[in-house]
Amino acid sequence: MQTFWNHIVPRIAWLYLHCVGKTSRVLWVSRHQRTVLEERSDPVIYAFWHGRQFFFPYVYRNEPASVLVSRSKDGEIIARVMRLFGLGAVRGSSSRGGVRALVELKRVLESGVTVGVTPDGPRGPQRTVASGILYLAQKTGKPILPVTYSAKRKMIFHGWDDYWVPFPFNSIVVRYGHPIFISESDDLQKKSEELRRELDRITSESDHQAQSQKESSQVWESFIYFIYSFFLLLFSPLLLLGVFLKFPSNFFSDFRSSFSARLGFSIENWTPGKRRPLWVHAASLGECRAAFPLVRAIKKEYPDQPIIYSVTTRPGLEEAKRLQCGDFITYAPLDIPWILEKFFKRLRPKMFLLLESEIWPNWVRQAHKRGIPIGIVNGRISQKSFRRYLQFRSLATMVMQKIDFVSAREPMDKERFISLGVKKERTVVAGNLKYDYCPPEWKAGAGSQEPFHLSHEGICVWAAGSLREGEEKYILEVFSSLRKDSPDLKLILAPRHLGQVSDTLRISESLGMKSILKTIWIQNPSAPWDLMVWDSLGDLWLAYRECHFAFVGGSLVPKGGQNPIEPAWFAKPVLFGKSMENFSEPARILLESGGGIQVENPQDLKAKIEELLKNRDRIGPIGKSAKEAVQKFSGKKKKKTLEIIKGYL
Repeated sequence: MQTFWNHIVPRIAWLYLHCVGKTSRVLWVSRHQRTVLEERSDPVIYAFWHGRQFFFPYVYRNEPASVLVSRSKDGEIIARVMRLFGLGAVRGSSSRGGVRALVELKRVLESGVTVGVTPDGPRGPQRTVASGILYLAQKTGKPILPVTYSAKRKMIFHGWDDYWVPFPFNSIVVRYGHPIFISESDDLQKKSEELRRELDRITSESDHQAQSQKESSQVWESFIYFIYSFFLLLFSPLLLLGVFLKFPSNFFSDFRSSFSARLGFSIENWTPGKRRPLWVHAASLGECRAAFPLVRAIKKEYPDQPIIYSVTTRPGLEEAKRLQCGDFITYAPLDIPWILEKFFKRLRPKMFLLLESEIWPNWVRQAHKRGIPIGIVNGRISQKSFRRYLQFRSLATMVMQKIDFVSAREPMDKERFISLGVKKERTVVAGNLKYDYCPPEWKAGAGSQEPFHLSHEGICVWAAGSLREGEEKYILEVFSSLRKDSPDLKLILAPRHLGQVSDTLRISESLGMKSILKTIWIQNPSAPWDLMVWDSLGDLWLAYRECHFAFVGGSLVPKGGQNPIEPAWFAKPVLFGKSMENFSEPARILLESGGGIQVENPQDLKAKIEELLKNRDRIGPIGKSAKEAVQKFSGKKKKKTLEIIKGYL
């Protein structure tokens, strides 16, 4: 596989760099610094920061020059790119083969060939000059010529070096600094600082100059969307493979049932009426439940308003149908222009609402082109997603600027939407709609839930819900330890994904537990068990209803947490770990009310549960505090969001 990538990736990079170079306007600044040195027929040592090296193979293509490249796997790809551009590559770095590389660079310079070196490569620290380039200049007597580039439009990979990749159809500035000569008597530390300052100066000045270049925004936007759609299609087989590897058990059944709908064929079943529909999109089961109170309120306010409801996943589709979230419920179309053309042409929606973070570029562009108002409801952007958006800032800004309003969950979400391009006056903090999704509504809809009732006589039930990969082991070990002093303790463990069920059973077996699947227990309620593994979707609330206290997953591992509101509605003490970034407001409210208990690690979780088990009379009052906390906010979020939507309906 590595041989395959070593062959393909350099050729893609070569093609991409040619595309950038051929379609961009390149402005050369202080080029005379290079010309003067060239007139002496003397090779130089080019110095450029590691994060600004990507464009230089094209700049110096087919010139007599060699570049210092590390001996890593990434270095092998870079070396092949250099050779495709007619440049040489000297392999080595400060950590691997450094001395040998310096000797080779010295030989190359003495043969009359220019060399290029990243003073802060290959591992940093960022923009810190290592001694190798200074030693090379001192021993050969060759000048160091600082050089950098900047681009108006680029993608930045925020690693240790903030690696820049410019887009095609760009304005690019290549800037040279003052040459630095180093003699045998010079202080290398002072020369190191001089080189750093000069590189920082020309980098800052070129950044400013690149941003001041004029642009043709319409052509640029069309190109960016074309590139996005092209790569989406190109890598779609890999995306499908990733989904298959993650969910192999139900991939083919889901794929068969949803593929035609995702290509837009299901929309032919929609019969347009007199009123243009409202299109609401939610990703999966959780988002469907969050949207349900709002959709019901819209229907109450506008009984004749038809609603098209689209979802991404099968559990979401089943829940949307059970709750009757729309007049027409379907899988969402793929984010491909010609498929969306079919959707929008057939639907002619009056308004387009996206739940939480379901922001697809071509969807937004197609709606905006048709003058359809676009709103983001219960909007959130996690820190991880925000960093990802920043890597594709040009595209993210183009998309966000087309949004008509954002009803954000929390102030931090609002600030992130604004920083990505949504106008400040179009954003409000309405709060989390999941406060409005209360237990009586969970039973609403045409479907009916499985009967699930536990006899609590002589037992104490702990429910651990929505556990992410890695958390099952922590929870089972804590449970095993707790049962030594509390043999009446039972555990209902619900993995976030059904693919985790087999691993959970394997771990429980190794710990000697009496385990049973929930679907098996339903058929035989008298079967003995210590651990019940929840192997169904959409009915976790039943476990929370039947337990004495609950733990919410995704919080002992850095996943941002899961929804703590559900168990709180059933008046249960809610425990959760440190990672609750995705539900920071509900977590804070529960902690302040005394209905939530935050733990640092598995050991702390064990200690907190031990306290509850030793003082069982506290479980009821803590649970009551949790319910009162979420009840206090119920209904307010829905009303605030509905008022915004009314202005467009």
